[in-house]
Amino acid sequence: MISRTTRKTTYKAAAIGFAAVFALMMTPTGVSGTPEGVQYYGMAELVHKSADGQTLATQTVHNTVLNTGEDIMRDAIFDSIQNNQRPSVICITDVLEAEITETVSDSALTPATAFATPSESTCIGANVNTETQGQGILTATFTGGTHLVGLATIESIVICNTDGTTPVPEDATGLNCDTVGTAFSAVKVSSTQVASGDTVDVTYTFDLQSDTT
Repeated sequence: MISRTTRKTTYKAAAIGFAAVFALMMTPTGVSGTPEGVQYYGMAELVHKSADGQTLATQTVHNTVLNTGEDIMRDAIFDSIQNNQRPSVICITDVLEAEITETVSDSALTPATAFATPSESTCIGANVNTETQGQGILTATFTGGTHLVGLATIESIVICNTDGTTPVPEDATGLNCDTVGTAFSAVKVSSTQVASGDTVDVTYTFDLQSDTT
């Protein structure tokens, strides 16, 4: 679960980063000169380990920031946004690449019941680290048989905010992005079949560094 101190630092950094992104995105066409750029992107790293801790596979994949994610960034700068509405939750799903578009709905990202039973939560409140300049880093660990059915296959990662007033509890059950809040971004990963007891470490990095950082 995210500590209050870390969340507070994260929210300030996120607002500053979002401001820089929008300053770049809203530069009018036809303006002479090249603005100092912010090369922002998000990516997820997955490390799949067996129950005895042996690394089975690793992968790093870039994300798609959804339209709802763009709305979250807009509201963080030009409107009011509550702390709980900032992206701080990592979810896993069996949704395939063809279904992930900028306009995909939260409900369309919900995994099938064969992927996770009502007693299993496919979302975890992430640990958030903003100690690296220009980056927000979210981490969470999923376990086969706890967060998804044993031998289910992870196809995508979804980064979400929360609609509730408190962070997602570690012992929550039956959660997915649609029941937690709103999707910020989605990452299609290589199919990862997770046996009971296996773990999948997920690290999501949103990079806001300028070209002079």
